[in-house]
Amino acid sequence: MQSISLTVPKFQQPLLVPTLFFLGLVSTAVGSLGAPLLPTIVVVDHVSLVDSQWALTISLLVGALATPVMGRLGDGKRRKQVILVGVLAVLIGCVLAALPLGFGALLVGRGLQGVGLGLVPLAIATARDALPDERSGSAIALLGVTTAAGIGVGYPVAGLITQYLGLAAAFWFGALVSGLALVSAAVVLPVGPQRLSHAVDIPGAVLLSVSVTGLLLALSEGPNWGWLSIRPQPVVGIEWT
Repeated sequence: MQSISLTVPKFQQPLLVPTLFFLGLVSTAVGSLGAPLLPTIVVVDHVSLVDSQWALTISLLVGALATPVMGRLGDGKRRKQVILVGVLAVLIGCVLAALPLGFGALLVGRGLQGVGLGLVPLAIATARDALPDERSGSAIALLGVTTAAGIGVGYPVAGLITQYLGLAAAFWFGALVSGLALVSAAVVLPVGPQRLSHAVDIPGAVLLSVSVTGLLLALSEGPNWGWLSIRPQPVVGIEWT
């Protein structure tokens, strides 16, 4: 029998696994909202299809960068706080994307929603530390499928809501479920394990951010700029100096 690092009050124990699963499901479902909404974003925000794809790309980019940072910060007594801040970022991102503030605000909101993709590893770590062996294995396996389950739920729900209620309604729905996840996490999740937290490698995180962003920018804009061009092609009527 493994030693349990976290003490979970008796009334919270039956709710812990459902809360962790709901947390992972919401974070991945909201993070995947961009794909089925791209045609609507083109019409509503008057952008090209290529530009609209950043509404999906930016959330995946932020998620890829946030996951190791959140994992580092949450490997200790601050885990619950990191989870709550992550869910709050998703909630704020949904509200920002739902408001009629233009395509730039939508991208910022989608970036904040991508922070939620870093919550699944923290949920798995919480299940590992808070549950005994006979329960942790099945709980971790269940949490492991939340990414596929979240995408499977997010795509059709977002499509239906957008079709009948509009683009903003899809993000307001994301804000609603994110708010429910935030409240349930605040009430049910135990405090993090009482071990020393590790420092974040800030230069490494910045280097990773710049390199991944540059790679995605080149891949997305290469066809327009020209693959062998060292700078964007000049717009008609404007001369580069």
